[in-house]
Amino acid sequence: MPTTFPNNQAGALGHEQLPEPRKITEHHWPEGTVPLAGICCITYNHEKFIAQCIEGFLMQETTFPVEIIIHDDASTDGTVEIIRAYQTKYPRLIRSILQKENQNSKGKLVFPISFEACRAEYVAMCEGDDYWTDPQKLAKQAAFLDTQPECVSCFHNAIMFSDDQSNASPDSSLNKRGNRLMCRPGMKTRFSQKDFFKGNVIPTCSVMFRREAVGNLPPWFKKLSIGDLPLHILCTEHGMAGYLQDVMAAYRLHPGGFWSSKSSWDKIPHEIKMFEELERYLQSRPQRAAIQASRRQAVLAISRSRSKLELARARQWLDSSPEKVPDAIWHAWRLYPRRPKWLLRWLLSVWPRVLGGKYTSAYVHGKLRKKF
Repeated sequence: MPTTFPNNQAGALGHEQLPEPRKITEHHWPEGTVPLAGICCITYNHEKFIAQCIEGFLMQETTFPVEIIIHDDASTDGTVEIIRAYQTKYPRLIRSILQKENQNSKGKLVFPISFEACRAEYVAMCEGDDYWTDPQKLAKQAAFLDTQPECVSCFHNAIMFSDDQSNASPDSSLNKRGNRLMCRPGMKTRFSQKDFFKGNVIPTCSVMFRREAVGNLPPWFKKLSIGDLPLHILCTEHGMAGYLQDVMAAYRLHPGGFWSSKSSWDKIPHEIKMFEELERYLQSRPQRAAIQASRRQAVLAISRSRSKLELARARQWLDSSPEKVPDAIWHAWRLYPRRPKWLLRWLLSVWPRVLGGKYTSAYVHGKLRKKF
């Protein structure tokens, strides 16, 4: 059942709010004041971008205290030096977590590290290669959550841009200035958990959520390479996500981006792992069927590989993950009733590897009968 959160009251956090908004760099709160809003920023090799990102934080104008948590995942360029310079200048605002070893390469999601260090009631996110464009962003989102107790999170529109315009999404919309927008015009203003089973519509640099709605992140969350969609699913177990139409951030596409630089093919294994963990988390609940369908579609993308290059990569991936073979074969066969020659060739190329590997044909047939 959705949770209704009480409206926030000034003084409930042990302090009075300012009479009017001021830049957070000009705030002077008593020692030990608990911030109302916290910013979680994760970064890696963002030397060219991190200063612009931090300046977007520092220009925020609020009546409440704010903290900034920056997690660097062992950057090898000058990112760390820039972070240290800002922390030295604003020690009461900025706290940094500087890794000696890269955590992402160990298969660890780094967002939970910054999230667990954050003390605030409301948590905003922005990665080090993106930035905020509106000095009222935090104030607007905090005011929304203060007055909308049925909502556990809120997000807004963002510009999508790239130095290399070939990276821009063809599905994005254009505003009056010709900038690409990540959220389509006319998008509804409330999203339930069911909506997120169909996909993620929230730009990471735009979200703010109630810490209370998430609580302690489950262990399986920390094993994922993709954290956005699972986070929104966890949040909306307790309420709705609200959408503000204001454009208040910019999302950067660049070759060094962890996710945006990956091809659609390279994203599939990460997506399948995410769906599998969500399936286990939801267990016997009705929502599990929707996640299972999404996972099957991701597996089906393997079996739909038509070009010679994609077929070769499909064989390589399936060889390393033989437990995915039953799903891939079943869905390819079921959804292609005409069974074209390319599919038959693909099945024949995969089957001998199954016979000669850990999984026998009897095992595969048995699993198909049991599962479907």
